[in-house]
Amino acid sequence: MNISRYIVKKISTSVFLMAVFFIVASTQSSVHAAMLQFDPATGSGAIGETVDLGIVVNAGSDEILAVDAQVRYDKNILEVQNCTDGTFLKVARKDFATPGQLYIAGIVEDPGSPVTGKGTMATCTFKIKANATTNVTYLCTPGETASDSNVAKNNADATDVIQCSDNGTAVITAGTGVGGSPTTTPAGGQGGSGTIPSELPKTGIIDELMKFAVPGAILVAVGLVTKALLKL
Repeated sequence: MNISRYIVKKISTSVFLMAVFFIVASTQSSVHAAMLQFDPATGSGAIGETVDLGIVVNAGSDEILAVDAQVRYDKNILEVQNCTDGTFLKVARKDFATPGQLYIAGIVEDPGSPVTGKGTMATCTFKIKANATTNVTYLCTPGETASDSNVAKNNADATDVIQCSDNGTAVITAGTGVGGSPTTTPAGGQGGSGTIPSELPKTGIIDELMKFAVPGAILVAVGLVTKALLKL
């Protein structure tokens, strides 16, 4: 057999097997999708009182490494007072300085020990400012990882496995529930309520994982090709 043709065949086989692996991984991530929820899903209180909402991560059947939770709420009706860390993931960042938006990022303590199942990443306290019935939602866009909610799977490229349409919504009856401008959430749970901020914070956790995941995938490819050549 011609040596050059043999080498090309071995390399092609390795590349093909890698492609099959990543296609299967991608398919599985869509089937075993993760989601974000609120606990409780409903709440109420008089003006001046507070309502606590848990930021809950449901990993489905996946092992996960990190979560970006980007929350929207109506700044005219609610105000975030504080957020306390949960136990499901280590909270790496909390940002609620800008009215109308809330960002919580969580990551595993040890990259070699991904988490599974369901748990509370943080609990946030909202102060009621006006009379209205309003929604608190997760900002989530399929395929986006820079400035919305994400759940990173424990695989070579930290695949975002969140299913945006399955994310939960919290309905808050503020004061009498009547007055102001009642706010709603578009179908699918991907929108928000109230005034939409003109600029959302860069989440960063998933993007940082990708910086390491992509070179890792390249190294895997180089290793497979090298292994095939050494067997010649």
